[in-house]
Amino acid sequence: MAEASDQTRVAVWYAVWATACAAVAGIVVLLLDTYVFGRFGHRSAVAFSLVDEGGGVLAIAAGQGAIALATASIAMQLNRSLQATVALGLLIGVFDLAFDLLQFFVPSVEVEWKWKLVIGLAAALIITAAGSHKAGSAPAP
Repeated sequence: MAEASDQTRVAVWYAVWATACAAVAGIVVLLLDTYVFGRFGHRSAVAFSLVDEGGGVLAIAAGQGAIALATASIAMQLNRSLQATVALGLLIGVFDLAFDLLQFFVPSVEVEWKWKLVIGLAAALIITAAGSHKAGSAPAP
């Protein structure tokens, strides 16, 4: 029973870590965006942009953390465990950073928030599922 509790603890901390990595990636791009375009607007517009878009960034990060937790929980029920959770969380953050920077530097590929949410959640699901291995077996090198 202690093993199940340890796996649950790993899944929860992995979800928290994935959320933090995604949030940091989004905030970095948000600050870059605000710095570049904030020079052309009023201070109130900059503050509104930070609050408005910052809320969206944090909501997407929270959604990715929830998907990571749900996927990790399902993997545990299927007798699979997570490996390299720190790297998996960082990978979710790197995906977000790359995706956001692509949209920043190539505005023609920018998508609406709902599609960013769907793409981010799909990426978190795939990364978490790919990072699991059969419990009791040795992880791949």
